[in-house]
Amino acid sequence: MSDKKIYEVIRFEKGVAIFMEDHLERLIKSARVSNLAISFTEKDIYNKYNSQNFNDDKIINIRIEVDENGYSFNFAEPVKTDSKMYIDGVNVLTVMQERKNPNVKSSEQSYFSRLSEQYKGQNIFEFILYDNNVLKEGTRSNFFGVKDGKIYTQDNKAVLMGVTRKKVFMLAESLGIPICYDDIYFDKIEDMDAFFITGTSIGVMPIGKIDDTFFASAGNGTLVKLRNAYDNYVKEYIKIHKKQA
Repeated sequence: MSDKKIYEVIRFEKGVAIFMEDHLERLIKSARVSNLAISFTEKDIYNKYNSQNFNDDKIINIRIEVDENGYSFNFAEPVKTDSKMYIDGVNVLTVMQERKNPNVKSSEQSYFSRLSEQYKGQNIFEFILYDNNVLKEGTRSNFFGVKDGKIYTQDNKAVLMGVTRKKVFMLAESLGIPICYDDIYFDKIEDMDAFFITGTSIGVMPIGKIDDTFFASAGNGTLVKLRNAYDNYVKEYIKIHKKQA
């Protein structure tokens, strides 16, 4: 593989590739920006998955990498989560860092691996990137704040348009929860009621602590409503696509 590499991670649950169409749409856009070609189809991904003879009860991620020499499919365990994280929220640490190209999922920007090694043993689930006093996104997730029943997040152009983020917007609209594209300032996080992150492996995950400041995010009514809606949406997606398989 060459230095110029993009990737996408898709979660398989009960034999169904969750939101496959959205992930491939994003990968195609990243390929276009990076002048790379996509030479495989959804069928190729399912064929690779089926060739592994995984048990349907196993949740597994497939990582698709594309560069100038072609593509590769590799399977990996999803990010480890447990019920306690969703009950209490996870710990995150803020890091001053600007992502080079937030709209492209590139292997060149492996911030999480580097930062995890640097802060090893400190029970940090994710790192939230910020610059110019504005909190923007996680190294492997999208970042949101909640205030007075409204969800706050960065404009789509400033961060990676995550697939789970996209579903959160859709569900928030159906629930009548306003989305505010506004800056969340690093030095004013205590003004917010709650925070959460989203991602392929974690779904909608509440944040319990940012640096040294604690938040009761997991019990926030707006966030609870959104989390339940997302979990139900995934279950329904699996049910529909399981029948089509």
